[in-house]
Amino acid sequence: MLATERVLLLLVSLLSSLFHCEHSLAFSLKNCTILYSENSNNVSVTCAEHHLTAIPDDIPGNAVSLNLSSNDISNISRMDLGGLSKLEALYVKNNWILQIDDGTFVDLVELKVLDLGENLLTALTKNMFQGLSKLETISLNNNVISFTSPVVFQPLVILHLVDLSNNYLHQISDIDYIVKLPTLQHLIITHNNFTSFQSDDLHVNTSNLLTLSLDSVKKFRITRDIFPHLQSLDLRGWSKDIEWEVSNKTFLRSLTRLHMSETSLSFEVYRAILQTAYSLQEFQMDNIKKWIDDGLIDVACQIPSLRTVDVRNSEIHNITEHMLQSCSNLTELNLSFNNINSMADNALQSMTQLRSLILQNNELSELPVAVQRLTTLEVYDLSINDISELYCPYFWNLTSLTILDLSHNQISYVSECVFQNVNNLKILNLENNKIMSFIDTFKDKLQTLEFLNLRNIDIMNFIQGDFHSLSSLQYLYIDLDECDSVDEGGFEGLDNLQILYLLGDNYFYDHFSGLSNLNTLILNVVESRTHNSSEQRDRPFSNLPKLKKLHIKVHRGYYDISKDVLSGLTSLEYLITEWIQGSKQTQVVNAHQYTCAFPVSQRGNKFLDFGFDSCRINAALLCFLFSSNLVMLTLLASFIYHFLRSHVTYAYYLFLAFLYDNKRRKKGIPHSYDAFVSYNVHDKAWVYGELLPELEGQQGWKLCLHHRDFEPGIDDYHYLNARSRYFKTDYLDKSYKLTFKPLKVDFRCAAQLSKHPTCRKRKS
Repeated sequence: MLATERVLLLLVSLLSSLFHCEHSLAFSLKNCTILYSENSNNVSVTCAEHHLTAIPDDIPGNAVSLNLSSNDISNISRMDLGGLSKLEALYVKNNWILQIDDGTFVDLVELKVLDLGENLLTALTKNMFQGLSKLETISLNNNVISFTSPVVFQPLVILHLVDLSNNYLHQISDIDYIVKLPTLQHLIITHNNFTSFQSDDLHVNTSNLLTLSLDSVKKFRITRDIFPHLQSLDLRGWSKDIEWEVSNKTFLRSLTRLHMSETSLSFEVYRAILQTAYSLQEFQMDNIKKWIDDGLIDVACQIPSLRTVDVRNSEIHNITEHMLQSCSNLTELNLSFNNINSMADNALQSMTQLRSLILQNNELSELPVAVQRLTTLEVYDLSINDISELYCPYFWNLTSLTILDLSHNQISYVSECVFQNVNNLKILNLENNKIMSFIDTFKDKLQTLEFLNLRNIDIMNFIQGDFHSLSSLQYLYIDLDECDSVDEGGFEGLDNLQILYLLGDNYFYDHFSGLSNLNTLILNVVESRTHNSSEQRDRPFSNLPKLKKLHIKVHRGYYDISKDVLSGLTSLEYLITEWIQGSKQTQVVNAHQYTCAFPVSQRGNKFLDFGFDSCRINAALLCFLFSSNLVMLTLLASFIYHFLRSHVTYAYYLFLAFLYDNKRRKKGIPHSYDAFVSYNVHDKAWVYGELLPELEGQQGWKLCLHHRDFEPGIDDYHYLNARSRYFKTDYLDKSYKLTFKPLKVDFRCAAQLSKHPTCRKRKS
């Protein structure tokens, strides 16, 4: 009894000590990830996609972000998020949540972002969001919400954004109390079951909404000035003919952006909507095919304030002379992802203020002549077309051009005079073309160019002077995979180059002379090849005194480098070598001899010195493991003591008997008896009448009976202990009868009952 009390006392003390451990230690049991920030007091926890059915109960109290998305959680109770007073962002989207108890978030006093999208919520109850006084954004999209309490959003006194899209709300009055929130700026209620949107259904005098995303309705009617600050109206996906009524144009006086992509309305409805948006500046109408040819763009451009038109994915094949005639005030035009294969020469004649023209992903086979007159154009995107030739006069009038994208075309030749007057160009993208050479293409031109992309082109060689005039270039992406040679000094003139990205296998031993200010060098080796030692002594990086970051990627093959390759890099701070980490076929010759020059604290240390710091286990983790194992050991010992005590005792004495028997066998001591029979008075008649005649009479055994063979007056234990050498097998028959067989049977003693330590098993 005393031993049991001591065990229980020890167990209680161990359990109580665990309650004082940090919760973050036990959190590893939930198979989640804890990300520590620069502020060690704040952590971010992510448990996304772990098939959790409940919120873990040991989330660290100092967590500022918790991601429980894509799990199998079905409800959230008030106890699940208790104590998380520092939490600022909670993501629980894409679960199976049916129920959230009132007051669940009462402890989340610092929460700013709450994402409950893609669940099975059917109602927002009265006190569901109680305590969230600092919440700014709430997402409830893609649920099955059909009821919301009129006071559910009242605690959210600084709420900025509400997303209730893809639910089952029926009446616009269901959002009346949301619109009344004084700090609300963004409201998304698309894909619900609203049939109308009328100002008379909203019991609010003035709303501070800036953006409104609305589902398709049968009637849109504004008769009061309740949205004086509304700047953006999203009507995408409207597919019904609706009754549009805005009794006074000034009611939408602040509306500057209208999004009507993927709509299918009558031409009269489009006209009515555009006529009420007299302050419109940006109009987006992607995937509108029906009314483009009938002049819808021209109707929109009649709004004097309109500056941006976006008409993507509308299957426009030809830009006619009159299609954009009224768009004289436009500064940005996006016609990408159409099927444009031709453009009238005067199609853009009226656009004297156009600064951005996007013709990406069309079917143009030649440069549109209409663009040549756009002297104000700054951004020109012709990527993903079928252009094969760049002729000289085309860009000469585009003196304001700063960004030119000609990537993913069929360009095979660039004449030396193409960029002659483009003196303000800063970004040029020629990626994925068939250009084979640059002969004086950049000579005395593009002196303001900062970014040049030459990846995946068929360039055969770079000669000295190709980049001589590009003194302002800071970023160069170039593909040398198909290049036969790079002359020494091929990159001369790039005095201000900061980042150089090289793709290929032949550049590694070419000289980088002239790149005195290069900061970052990225070498992307597609398939490394064998190089001889004379090439390795070229010291290709010796002319890069300011190089701080060297990133080497090897995709396939062996890669041998010597110490000389990195010589001269006195300013190197970062060496990223993915070929060491990711390729088992990488070989670094003499890598153990490299020494660090930076940071100062590591100067003089070997590059491949093993860092033991990363192998040291946190002391708190050791404490957790030790305490956990001790508790498990204590529980196991208590279980064995209470339920398996007799079995352990039996096994102990059986083991002693085994040792004793082996000892006697080695000494050759014979047994005096074949078996010892112990019985009580109730079995005496059976022993003498049946057992003894059978075993001694018929089978010839010599048995030892304590009533017959023991001397009177001697304690059984001491007597047996003194004469134990006489017994070959001990047997206790207490509660059952034997069924005799012709063969001798096996007997096993119970030493804890007979107190005899030398019992053994006999087989015959």
